Amino acid sequence: MTRESGEGSRRWESLDPALSLSLLAGWSFLCRPDCALCCFATPAVTPSEMDRLLRIEPAAPFERGEAEFSIVPARPRGGACHFLTQLRCRVHPVRPFPCATYPVMVHLGSQAQADIVLSCPGVDLAPLSRWEGVRGPSDPPMGLDQELGRVAEEYGRRPVRAYLAEGKRREDRLRSRMQRRGGWIEPADLRELFHSDLPVPEKEDLQEAGPPDADSIADLPLFWDSTLGRVAFRRRGSAWEFQAIREEGGPQGLPRIFEPIHELPGLEPEARRMLEGYLHFCLERDFLIWMAYSEASGTRDASLEELVEAILRSLSAEARVRGAMRARLLGRRSDPLDRAAVEWGIRATDSDFLDQGTLGRVL
Repeated sequence: MTRESGEGSRRWESLDPALSLSLLAGWSFLCRPDCALCCFATPAVTPSEMDRLLRIEPAAPFERGEAEFSIVPARPRGGACHFLTQLRCRVHPVRPFPCATYPVMVHLGSQAQADIVLSCPGVDLAPLSRWEGVRGPSDPPMGLDQELGRVAEEYGRRPVRAYLAEGKRREDRLRSRMQRRGGWIEPADLRELFHSDLPVPEKEDLQEAGPPDADSIADLPLFWDSTLGRVAFRRRGSAWEFQAIREEGGPQGLPRIFEPIHELPGLEPEARRMLEGYLHFCLERDFLIWMAYSEASGTRDASLEELVEAILRSLSAEARVRGAMRARLLGRRSDPLDRAAVEWGIRATDSDFLDQGTLGRVL
């Protein structure tokens, strides 16, 4: 199928014009059947989705979630979703909305914006290395036909207009409060400012970069490796610990432990282009702007410019450090970083970033 014809192009063109699709343009996706990274999760399900799942598996466990939602529990000790067996979903035809749309997500602020999760190994990160700005509707993504179809279905079912109206009220209240003390900058101006001059990580960003020190494996970030499978990582004292996680939960084999990085690793030219492309892409995400809104709503000491700069510095530092540590895990050079190492760092960073709080909501 070409970009100009076929079911994918029709699906792309038929989506609600009010849903911003610019961040999806130009990407390509091909699911890795041996990955299942997205299945190490606890997806929320609606009552109708739960009914369909129970028809296939009447004894399936569910837990109470927020509002009308229930939760499909993961297995203990960081294991995969209850419905995963030998890296295959047993309920794939009726899988819940979060599973059916991954790696696409929709952020609802004062507009609805479709986004793509770059931690997914099936997403080709090549567009980051040749970043030239967001693209238009004439360049639909490849391989996301089914995911966009489910987005369209759920977008039509949810009270999206009410969500957006509430998002607009929150933005207006924040704007009014921050304008009184001179800390407000319009999103378009913020983006223009940092697109022309990306911030460089500072020493404190390096000190804060790295994994959490949580004791529970279930609370740790994950990435996928073609040899090791699903790998969790955490801080152990001052060191980093990597541990492959089994589908049924718990570690697989002995952990690998490495001393921390004390200086930001350098970047080869192609690696720098990829990292800068990632930061430019994140600037176009409403999620980043609304993450800054969320932080601004809890402080009176920082401007939006300062908050966005801090987020970008943190992203840059985390992608570098996590890329360097993954290179060490694989016995590769960790300074300067090559393009592959930066790609590993982005994949080990992006899901954590998108799991943080925002003044808006995720569909």
